[in-house]
Amino acid sequence: MAEVFGNEAEPFGFRVSASRRKEAISESRSWDSESHPVLSGSADPRTPFTKLLGLIPGEDKLRFSTAVNLAERIKERIEQCLNSSSGRYVAVTGVAEGALAHIDQAFCKQGIRSSARFTYEGPLDSLIIRLMPGVPHDLISRSFFYQVGRKIDSFPGLVGTWFPLGSGEFEAHGRRKKQGDEAIKPATRSLETDWPSLVIEVGYSKSLQKLRFDAEWWLKYSAGQTRMVIIIKIKCNPNAIRLECWEMYRDPARRV
Repeated sequence: MAEVFGNEAEPFGFRVSASRRKEAISESRSWDSESHPVLSGSADPRTPFTKLLGLIPGEDKLRFSTAVNLAERIKERIEQCLNSSSGRYVAVTGVAEGALAHIDQAFCKQGIRSSARFTYEGPLDSLIIRLMPGVPHDLISRSFFYQVGRKIDSFPGLVGTWFPLGSGEFEAHGRRKKQGDEAIKPATRSLETDWPSLVIEVGYSKSLQKLRFDAEWWLKYSAGQTRMVIIIKIKCNPNAIRLECWEMYRDPARRV
């Protein structure tokens, strides 16, 4: 874990780290047999946002009208998620950047802001909202974050050398913005706009591929500052979790 605070890696590609891969024991064959594809910008011209957009079903693709209306529709979906112990991704088109603050306020008034994470794509005037309400998500994301923090502090000289960032929002070039579930940055990155070196993303059982595209977003747009993204997939009945660690890697087959 200490290497997350080391020198920046060159952003040549993205892959799951086989040496760090940990999977929960499960009786479901489909759970264990899911592939671990390498994410590479050269192989697919689409952005992480458009890849994620392609996985969202039609009933969860909305057209923006007003912030209040959107908050009401999202609240209905959050209630459905709570009833089914699941999460959801919702895509919203026609969202001007100036509307984001109004959406944030409307979500706060409805009491649902803490159950939603935003990914905004300015060039498309589109917003993807990841819904993950309920105790399982909060318990896993927060407890795993504490475990990571304790592990960092266990290394000599690293106590007090990092800052927790929670679900803070970060802005990339091209009017792109995103929130994670938990994030950490070294204390040497003292500016508010400095990116995290480690991000944690947590989702429910049907969202693994979507979480991988979330990981790609952080690695692609952070200009090498985000060194690792840990994605955690929660499965209920039976209870299990699956972890994948995504990081930058040097691809000798590619020329820059």
